[in-house]
Amino acid sequence: MRIPYSNDLRSRVLAAVDGGVPVRQVAALLRVSVSYIYKASLPCGRPPRKLAGHEQALLMRLGAEPDATLAELRDWLAAERG
Repeated sequence: MRIPYSNDLRSRVLAAVDGGVPVRQVAALLRVSVSYIYKASLPCGRPPRKLAGHEQALLMRLGAEPDATLAELRDWLAAERG
């Protein structure tokens, strides 16, 4: 079983690449694969939810009209917020 790379190594790899050192040179210097460097440069975590900016308005609408269907909420959101 392989052991995952540490966050410290990830930050050193990204700092070197951001500093202008070529990817292959960083890979050889820090003994990691080139593919790891490209994967480490991808953003971590989940992308933001599509309705995150409308969450409060939707919760207030559901509080006022708890029996609203998803289609009604969609139409209301399109009319109110565009």
